[in-house]
Amino acid sequence: MPFCTKCGNKLSDDAKFCPVCGSAINEQTSQDVNTTQGQPQAEQPNFNQQTRGPQQSQPNYNNQTNANVNYTKNPDGTYTFTGPVNEDGMYVSDVEKNKYLNILSYLGILFLIPLLTAKGSKYSRFHVNQGIVLFICTIAYGIIRGILLAVLAVIMFPGEEPYLYFLSPNFGIYNAIQIIFSILYLVFPALAVYGIYNTCTGKIKELPVIGKFKLLK
Repeated sequence: MPFCTKCGNKLSDDAKFCPVCGSAINEQTSQDVNTTQGQPQAEQPNFNQQTRGPQQSQPNYNNQTNANVNYTKNPDGTYTFTGPVNEDGMYVSDVEKNKYLNILSYLGILFLIPLLTAKGSKYSRFHVNQGIVLFICTIAYGIIRGILLAVLAVIMFPGEEPYLYFLSPNFGIYNAIQIIFSILYLVFPALAVYGIYNTCTGKIKELPVIGKFKLLK
């Protein structure tokens, strides 16, 4: 629709004069106005469709291997482990599930907890065996130590009461032997720490000397 170039009033297509201001209608001007108004508006950029470059692919966590789920619990309470194995031939899922539980294997009678709860775990069974052997050796050492000290007391302090041992000339030797026995006893806590380190790092390593004994198959 044309417009008056003087007052801007809307005009009919065949108007020769503006009905408001009476100005003559310049056809060329009207045509220019119509042409301009009839032109389609410049296409605005669609920012929603702009190319943003290749999007970084998001990690698919569903396809990642999770060692902790590669096992199933059977109706009888045992576990069946699957998946990759480490250099020691142990299932990674077995190691990851039970390595911290096996700390109890080296804490005295607490070895019963992983023994009874980690059924079907070859990794736990190895460390429980190590813990049982260590526990037995610790108890045996304590008994042997007590017997030897009692025999030495009879030999070195014949007929004397224990509270009078310090009056005997043999007390110094007897006391030194007690200290030696006490120092030797520290070997067992050290072995326990060594075993705990091995299980927490996922290793299958026997305890020095005593680790060769197999009580559990």
